[in-house]
Amino acid sequence: MKHDISKEERLKDAQLRKEAKTKADGKENVQYLVRGPVWDRKIIQIRKGK
Repeated sequence: MKHDISKEERLKDAQLRKEAKTKADGKENVQYLVRGPVWDRKIIQIRKGK
């Protein structure tokens, strides 16, 4: 099965996930996720549940 996004969109998504991971380094109570439709991806901050 193949995804319906282009290579450029996959690269942009990977870059956003990498940025979210670096933002989360050292923060114990916060998690950053990449959310939204493919054409409007953004990083959101949520509190980690226990």
